Amino acid sequence: MFIREIKEGVFVRSFQQVDEVFVYCRSEKRNAKESGIVDKMRKKMEEALTALPAGIAKRDKLKKYDKIMERIGRLRERHGRVSKGFNIVVKEQDGIAMKISWTFDASKLSKPFDGSYFLRTDRTDLAAGKLLLLYTMLTLVEYSFRCLKSELGLRPIHYRKEERIDVHLFIAVLAYHLLS
Repeated sequence: MFIREIKEGVFVRSFQQVDEVFVYCRSEKRNAKESGIVDKMRKKMEEALTALPAGIAKRDKLKKYDKIMERIGRLRERHGRVSKGFNIVVKEQDGIAMKISWTFDASKLSKPFDGSYFLRTDRTDLAAGKLLLLYTMLTLVEYSFRCLKSELGLRPIHYRKEERIDVHLFIAVLAYHLLS
C-alpha cells in the first residue's frame, strides 16, 4: 500500500488532486506514542473506577445512584478517548448504588489509522519525502519559538494593542536568529 519508506519506520504515499497534493504518512513512533497516551488514560480511568466501589462500602461517602452515575459520566468525559472501551454496570436498590462493576474491551479502542496523518499542500513540485521533511522542520521551528518565548517570559500572550504585538514578534524573530 505504501510507496516507500522515507526514513526508518515512516512510510508515505502521495496523491495529487488538481492543484493540491495530499501525503499520507504512517509512523511507527507516532503509533507507539498514541498507544502510550491511551494506556496512560486507561490506567487513570481504571484507578478512578476502582475507587468508586470502595467509597460505597464506607460510611459518609457517596452512595446515591444519580450522583454515582453523574460521577461516571464525568469520568467518561474526562477520559473520552478510552471511555468507549469500558462497560460500567451500577446495581441500584431504592435510589442507592449497591454495586459497581466494569469490564474493559480493548478491541473497541483500536483505530485503523493509529499513527498516521495527512499533509496537504499546493506545492505540486515537491516529492512526498521533501514535503515530510519540510513539515518536520516546521514543527522544530515552532518548538524552538515556544521554548525561546518561555525562556524570555513571553508566554502566554494576551496582547490587544498593535504596538505590543509588533514588539512581541520582533523579539521572537530576534530570538530565532540567535538560535540559528
